[in-house]
Amino acid sequence: MSIASSRRGRENGDRDENYFELRSISFAQQIAEWQESLSRPVTVTTPAFYAEQRRRMREMVEDEDNQPDEFQLWVSPLAEGESVEVMLNADGTLPPGTKVRRCEPAIYNWFLVCTNEFRNVIPERWVRFEGDGPIDITKAPVLTDDEFRAAMKEQRRIELEASRPAPPPPPPPRRQAVKVEGATFGFIPGSALAAETCDAAPVLPDTNAISDNDRFAVLAFHLPTKAVVSAVTACVRVPDSAYLALAIYNETGDRLVKADLRGDASGPVSATVEPPVELPAGNYRLGWAVWPTQPVKFQCLKLDRDSIEMLNAGEGEIVLGVSRGRADARLPKKLGEIEPAGERFPMPPKVLFKG
Repeated sequence: MSIASSRRGRENGDRDENYFELRSISFAQQIAEWQESLSRPVTVTTPAFYAEQRRRMREMVEDEDNQPDEFQLWVSPLAEGESVEVMLNADGTLPPGTKVRRCEPAIYNWFLVCTNEFRNVIPERWVRFEGDGPIDITKAPVLTDDEFRAAMKEQRRIELEASRPAPPPPPPPRRQAVKVEGATFGFIPGSALAAETCDAAPVLPDTNAISDNDRFAVLAFHLPTKAVVSAVTACVRVPDSAYLALAIYNETGDRLVKADLRGDASGPVSATVEPPVELPAGNYRLGWAVWPTQPVKFQCLKLDRDSIEMLNAGEGEIVLGVSRGRADARLPKKLGEIEPAGERFPMPPKVLFKG
């Protein structure tokens, strides 16, 4: 006889230290005593008990020509885990190499059953496995009633804790601006140029030789004090996958901040800037473009034609204009030459840069 193929007690490729090995001992004496007890006379106490004994005697006579008795050892952990069922060898010994998965606590229930008679040869008992060497299961310490009740109580507590749903994760910490002396905690480029805001669909100038796919709008502004930018917010309404691309350039044309805003909601739409960027006081340019070219709307600074002409008049800087170098929605890393806006020019977006 051999270990039942479906319950070998050890999975292929598993580590030996995850198992207790059971010592290969003989149950021949216990089996012989059990078989002898079946043939001993029994005092009849009730008619029902007498009828049961007669039935068993008939079964024993009928089974005389059948196969010899077979015996199976069952071992089950107190904790959640798989039971091990092992068929004893013909001489009543436990097959070598029988293993039981280690559990915590190391408390196990075991019994020996005759599979032909469906009767227990050795009744059920709860024991504790101790040590790392091969375990003689017949000599493992048997739990007292108090020890068993305490172990069951603790196991029920563990199972109850495991069945409870995990608490929700804590909310992410609120982003904090980098502490910079003199920093502003929010600025809107060009806000000093307009007295009010409006919703408008941006239209790139069409009186310029630059192609629409290459062009983006630029607005010059002044930052009077240091600022840290870690988030960008605006009211944007875009269809499908379109979005508003934004960038801030310094006086030498280097791109310092970039962000994409998309959303279709009644409230503000935000994007984070990672890592936060510190902007010293000075002059900057805001670049923006919409991709793809769709009727995207955003809250904008309202400037009339006379105001735009005044901003770009004279021999000074071009305050509101266009530049080139855009690839789809990606604004260039380096700001190139700025040209005056054409007759049809989008109003600058009202965008809040903040820590």
